Amino acid sequence: MRRFTPLLFVCLFCSTPFSAQSPAVPAFAQDVAYPYASGEFTNDTNVTALMHSHEVHIEGVPSARVFFEDVSMGNLDFLVVTSFEDGVRHELPLYELEKWQDTSGYFNGDRLLVELYLAPGSTGSYTIDHLSVGIAGGYETICGAIDDRVPSFDNRAVRMLNSSGTSACSGWLASNSSCVLSAGHCFPGLASVAEVNVPLSNPNGSFNHPPIEDQFSVQQASLQWVNGGPGNDWAMAQLFANNLGQTAADLHGFYEIGFFQPAVGETIRITGYGSDSGTSDQIQQTHTGPHVANVGDRLHYAVDTTGGSSGSVVIHEPSGMAVGIHTHGGCSSGGGSNSGTSMLNTGFMAAWFAMVDCSCPPAMLASRTAGGNLNAYAATPPVLGGTMIFTVLAPYSNGVVFATAAQANIPLANGQTLLVDTGASFLFNSAIVGLPFGGGQMNVPSDPALCGRSAATQAILIGPTGGGPPFQLTNSQDVTIGS
Repeated sequence: MRRFTPLLFVCLFCSTPFSAQSPAVPAFAQDVAYPYASGEFTNDTNVTALMHSHEVHIEGVPSARVFFEDVSMGNLDFLVVTSFEDGVRHELPLYELEKWQDTSGYFNGDRLLVELYLAPGSTGSYTIDHLSVGIAGGYETICGAIDDRVPSFDNRAVRMLNSSGTSACSGWLASNSSCVLSAGHCFPGLASVAEVNVPLSNPNGSFNHPPIEDQFSVQQASLQWVNGGPGNDWAMAQLFANNLGQTAADLHGFYEIGFFQPAVGETIRITGYGSDSGTSDQIQQTHTGPHVANVGDRLHYAVDTTGGSSGSVVIHEPSGMAVGIHTHGGCSSGGGSNSGTSMLNTGFMAAWFAMVDCSCPPAMLASRTAGGNLNAYAATPPVLGGTMIFTVLAPYSNGVVFATAAQANIPLANGQTLLVDTGASFLFNSAIVGLPFGGGQMNVPSDPALCGRSAATQAILIGPTGGGPPFQLTNSQDVTIGS
């Protein structure tokens, strides 16, 4: 795996050439060898039962995470890891272990309990390879003589942690499908866990972690990143749902991306998890300041940031929209500006709109009916690259589903209502076969340009087999193409 050291500071853009400076973002944890084998157990009872438990104890550490190896279990078996300090637990069946790449979440305290539960007749075992244990953090200088950041509580901004604990960055939710954006120089080394509801750190700066339901594992296969220096430094990935099956965006929302550059003098807000001293170390903080300049795809602003702020959302305060990703420092006690990558970066835009699961909202469908229409038509949402399925249950011999670009509500003389606008663009039709239990289908192209396109669809039936009118309109299905 390639790793990159975050570039924390750059010289004032208007007076000196760009240069990276050390130190890097301080580590928040370190790996500790912990070879342990549970041995093999078989459940000979007729109920799921606890077959083995083991206490993990590393004296004095503020937090710990377990890295499993060679887990052997069935689909109905599971591991449970629980913190003695606060009772937080992480239940790990096979599918959850896969999401978490054979690790647990982060726990507070120096003692954990690992338990193995097996279903009736099942045999299982596990080994532990090592632990990642918390250590004290560090402090980095900030822009200007005074650190003006204040604590904030916006769970659309997340703390990004890597698996080894070597560093932490910031990130932010950018779509209703829980896609997260951050700085390219933070990835792939920080492609492990995103945290929300981050608690205060310990007095020595070592991290505390939120409950497991506030930790979201990163989908490694979705990760894309570029570490191309100031103005070309970005990363995107999608988050798995938490251990309760809840997505980060459903719980906390997301920032709307603004594909524009702020005007000089407009207010910029940076919200992230930069380093600090004591209990404020890499908790969420925010600050506002003026936008200073646009230099190509690089945004410059006089807003306080520190090590660990890399990946933070750059918010255009007048609109509330996210216009950039904070990536580099550049100011000092004498002033200057920090900088980030604009959302207008062409490489980012190409990747974002090609990554349909991130940039394209979910496909949607809503039914309407009116007058003497027969409520007999159903459909599946039109997913890009998928197949939209139509079903009709009605006593007729023939029918067709047709779609136009706009809805309508046009009463007809026979008491039925036309619910699609025949004066709008005609989009498609699909024959209904197999009536009275009929159906049809329509292939949806995998073209991102279609994302968000809407259509009104309705079925017309002819050839009554049960004494109905000679033709019959159904309810409509109003659809929006999406992911």
